[in-house]
Amino acid sequence: MTSKNFNDTDNFSFAHADAEENNSRSGIFPAWTGAYNRLQRQSVGDNTAEDATKALDALMKAAEHGNKSAMINGFDILWQAGEHEKALQWLEFVNKLMLKNVKCLWNEAMLHFFGNEIAGSPVKKDKLKALHILQYIVEHYYDFKDNDELHVVQKAYIFMLKHSVHECGALPLCSYELWKAGRRDNSENYSETGLRWCRALQKCRELPDGIGAGRIVFNCLDELYMDDMWLLEHDAADTCGFFVRKGEKNRTLDGAVRASVGCMGAWQSYLFLSSVRIKNPGKRPVFSSASLAEKPALPENYKIEPSVMPQTGERNSFVIECTWLGDDQSLFREKSVIRFDSAAGIPVMHVLSQESI
Repeated sequence: MTSKNFNDTDNFSFAHADAEENNSRSGIFPAWTGAYNRLQRQSVGDNTAEDATKALDALMKAAEHGNKSAMINGFDILWQAGEHEKALQWLEFVNKLMLKNVKCLWNEAMLHFFGNEIAGSPVKKDKLKALHILQYIVEHYYDFKDNDELHVVQKAYIFMLKHSVHECGALPLCSYELWKAGRRDNSENYSETGLRWCRALQKCRELPDGIGAGRIVFNCLDELYMDDMWLLEHDAADTCGFFVRKGEKNRTLDGAVRASVGCMGAWQSYLFLSSVRIKNPGKRPVFSSASLAEKPALPENYKIEPSVMPQTGERNSFVIECTWLGDDQSLFREKSVIRFDSAAGIPVMHVLSQESI
């Protein structure tokens, strides 16, 4: 069996402790810092079983008292030390506690979903169990309100769309979708997302041979996804923007990239499908959140914020308006429509008009 290498296009790998959680290893449990370090170097054989047990006991007690950092740190330490069976048992333990760490839930779901496709996995595939955990994450989004936690909730949501577990609007997803729309669907967030995308796109163009673009794209545009078997890459010559690859086989983007059906999904689709038109310097969308150096001179009281609205009388269609700076440094307002294939969530863009400002 070939071990699973989580590809650049989806970032569906294990969730790990962030910098703050890593720091907590010494901040919360100063007596056991050396034991952690020795346990992590277990393959070199310079730890003792007693030290390792004491360290994990300390983490376990902290986890039982609701310390989320201890929960994910325990998994990280065991997995990185090659104790994969114990790492799974750790996840099963902490995920039964009343207060849960969403990263631990995600990691257990990934182990069950991919099974022995993951190098070192101690379990066989159990997709039904994995999907129950992912559904729990999305249905209990209100328990995971920190930005770092919500990032994992969004990954679980997209994972279920990607693997055709549910469609947008399905009962297990709709509560999260409505809450997320109320939180994210506004001109300020569209502007922030657009600005981040222009900067991320520049990073894609700086990659050697365009390889690794998928990770940048899907971290920035978190409503988009594509099939596991394909890799997203950027054309190093920048003649056609992005393309997808499977082994030695390349193909265009037609039908490859998909999105959640909604205003933010439509906006992110618009940004992605407009990539080939964005030049730096040169033609590019303009956003109010940009720095003064990045913004051109604007007419007095002109509002440049983008807008995204469902198209009247059309299902799964959204009208988008966005201000652009042309190659000649003139400003224009573009009106476009993003239409989704309702079954597959494939976005198609049509530019309706461009009016000079």
